[in-house]
Amino acid sequence: MKSFIYALIAVALIATGCKKGPSPVKPDDNKPPVDKIAELNKKITGKWLYPTFRSKVVDNTGTVLIPDFYIGHASAFEFDGNNTFTEYASVQITNTSTYLIHKKNGLNYLDFGPGNSFRIQTLNDTTLELTDTIPANGIPNAKQIYYYKHIKMKAADTAAKFRVWVTSDSINTLFTYITNAIRPGAPLSIHKIVDYKLGLAGQSPFYYVYDHAILPGDLVTLSMDCLQPRTFCYIYYKGVIIYDYRFTQNGLWKIVSNPIPPN
Repeated sequence: MKSFIYALIAVALIATGCKKGPSPVKPDDNKPPVDKIAELNKKITGKWLYPTFRSKVVDNTGTVLIPDFYIGHASAFEFDGNNTFTEYASVQITNTSTYLIHKKNGLNYLDFGPGNSFRIQTLNDTTLELTDTIPANGIPNAKQIYYYKHIKMKAADTAAKFRVWVTSDSINTLFTYITNAIRPGAPLSIHKIVDYKLGLAGQSPFYYVYDHAILPGDLVTLSMDCLQPRTFCYIYYKGVIIYDYRFTQNGLWKIVSNPIPPN
């Protein structure tokens, strides 16, 4: 009898040792832990300025079919850290909506609504970089990649001045003239050349920063004399792109802004 009891105890111990505990809950890869969401929201909170927006097309092997080119109207963003953001499509146009940060296959994504999901490539104290990849329109077995880059706002970015960002594949042929038209429609509009720059080879891309004040209603005009077709620029006011229209006149490429609204 005692031997039988020992045998039962041994069987119970073996069964206990072999019994599997509850299976660990597999985390939903699309829903990172709350602390991770909070950490990312904390990092992204604030205003992200001086946006640049470029794209290229590559085939399935990574061969570049269409090299980098810049796109005109890149938006600045301001995130409240609680899933609400303001989009500054330009100085003149703003929109407010909701955003969501999620994780997929170990990567972080920023959603601005259905069909607007961007991978967060870089998010730190100074830089926010986003990418988006879609099938290339009209090109089989190819994809188009979009790159967005923003800089975190600093105190100096609130000053009433504007910055011009220029890139070119041959900077040494670039002449830039800034003309400030004071209060269009006034009895006497004053036009003056504020500054001009001659870029040097190897300085692409680069910034011009102008410290003179811009008054509400001023019309800022950028005129460029450049022999290279792959020249591009943005005009920023307080770090946000000024909505503009672009045209050629007498062989010059010109950019003319809409009036800056009152602060």
